[in-house]
Amino acid sequence: MRKAPSFEGKILELPTITIYDCPDDMPAAFVARLFYRAIPTEVCSAAPNLDAVRDWAKDHLARLGVDATCIARDRLDHPSVVETWL
Repeated sequence: MRKAPSFEGKILELPTITIYDCPDDMPAAFVARLFYRAIPTEVCSAAPNLDAVRDWAKDHLARLGVDATCIARDRLDHPSVVETWL
């Protein structure tokens, strides 16, 4: 998996967070993952409930200076995708 460029202390260009329901690598949790453009980073949060990862996603994007908007999953998305915040 490719890694995003270092972003400590910088506002990312087009950061997004995708929320998953029981992805293969964490089958017992909801997981929110930060992407830079379309590149996944190592930044993520996992919790047993959807509201907790939604709150983390909105808070994390706010810290990056983003007024978050939720985009519902598309029928072509992987089945574990719940939504994406950008």
